[in-house]
Amino acid sequence: MDGDPHEARVRALLRAHPDGPQLAEAPFVAVGGGAFNRCWRADTAEGPRFVRLAGEEARRLGADWDSELALLRIASGSRLAPAPLLAVPGAGLLVTEYIQHRAPVEAAAKPARLRRVGALLRAVHGLSSAGGIRLLDFATQAGKLEAELHRDAALDARLRTRAARVFARLHADRGDAVPCHNDVHDANVLDDGRRLRLVDWEYGGLGDPVFDVAGFASHYALDDEGIGLLLDGYGSGLDRARLREGCWGYDYVQWLWHRVAARVAGARGAESRAAAETLGVRLADGD
Repeated sequence: MDGDPHEARVRALLRAHPDGPQLAEAPFVAVGGGAFNRCWRADTAEGPRFVRLAGEEARRLGADWDSELALLRIASGSRLAPAPLLAVPGAGLLVTEYIQHRAPVEAAAKPARLRRVGALLRAVHGLSSAGGIRLLDFATQAGKLEAELHRDAALDARLRTRAARVFARLHADRGDAVPCHNDVHDANVLDDGRRLRLVDWEYGGLGDPVFDVAGFASHYALDDEGIGLLLDGYGSGLDRARLREGCWGYDYVQWLWHRVAARVAGARGAESRAAAETLGVRLADGD
């Protein structure tokens, strides 16, 4: 452990949980966990386990760990996510089965990969809802993130005005809210050699499915051909014009998220500052 305070906290939380004392004594190996989370593989007699301790900063940025647990329960039942084994949502602790992940053979924007991701998202959006999953509206999330930022830049005002129009149009013709992940990119898509599964559901909820598809398209700046392949895998139900607006709206929320994340992370926020700058240019170009 070498004095790692995060690992010490996880072990203390596990010892205090009725199902956690044995896991608390297992060997831990650190694995990647994103900007605000700490993650480990715990090697137990029953096999490896994935252990995550989420940082409080993530909650400020829109994470909801109670909703995440409810989403994991329904998604894992359809083998679209790893099964949750133990959780203390109030503390950001989550333990799931460990997925032996293969690095993608295809790059994210290759045809076979795009079709597989599209099919994965269609399956997620077809899940039946369950209690405990929050309703999540991107316009509301944008407003919460905007409140964290100063509103004195002309670019900010112009983009906020456009965002209000985009979200209003998307809201006017949306269908029923469905289970959504809301952070779909290759770091969160695991391939065990047989199927794709999604991890890191802390920003998920019941919402507009356009933002899941738009999010993946935006992360990889897919062109019209790439979007077509993604939609081939997804199937019917998403209009291309609406998806283009969804891409702009998703980029706007990501722009706000990275700006707040850079402020929260302080000196560690260089990656988010760079992402915010890139997204700001893209949003302004599309204004």
